Amino acid sequence: MDRISKSTLIAQVAESAGISKVLTESVINAALSAITSAVSNGEAVHLGNTFGTFQPRMTKPVTKLNPSTKAPIAVPAKQVIKFSPSAALKSAVNK
Repeated sequence: MDRISKSTLIAQVAESAGISKVLTESVINAALSAITSAVSNGEAVHLGNTFGTFQPRMTKPVTKLNPSTKAPIAVPAKQVIKFSPSAALKSAVNK
């Protein structure tokens, strides 16, 4: 599975939008910062019907075993981020 770097994403968006890479990087950084801030404050971020939704979720506290000593370890509940892709994104990926 390939991945693209942030700089490649910035270059592609800048070319597609016909704006400078510096401005594009600024906009992308601001958008990611806004998403991070909202999700860390417990808010879901819905990016229209074309992309998907980022939602904070709480995991349940669990007890696991240390594989070396077999001693139980309490793992507290924590907040995680769940991304739910939209139907449009799913169908674009599964073409």
